[in-house]
Amino acid sequence: MPRKILSVSEALRSPTRRRIMLYLFEKPGITLHQLAKELKMGMGNLYSHLLILDRVNLVFMVKGKGKVLVYPNESALVNNWRRSR
Repeated sequence: MPRKILSVSEALRSPTRRRIMLYLFEKPGITLHQLAKELKMGMGNLYSHLLILDRVNLVFMVKGKGKVLVYPNESALVNNWRRSR
């Protein structure tokens, strides 16, 4: 079983997760299905990366009306950047 990622810097070491974050800044509130389609990723693979990003508070997902909307958590990124300086 892989080791759990516990920090923002660990989560963002993955090029895939960085790509997801950049896309979410361009299109905040995109549906999970549309994000998978546009990034050409399988739902399971995308969801596993989103769970890691969610665990370190970089994204949040809003469920409702049969859809899951995905947003970047901009304040978490800013706070993490400030702490790292």
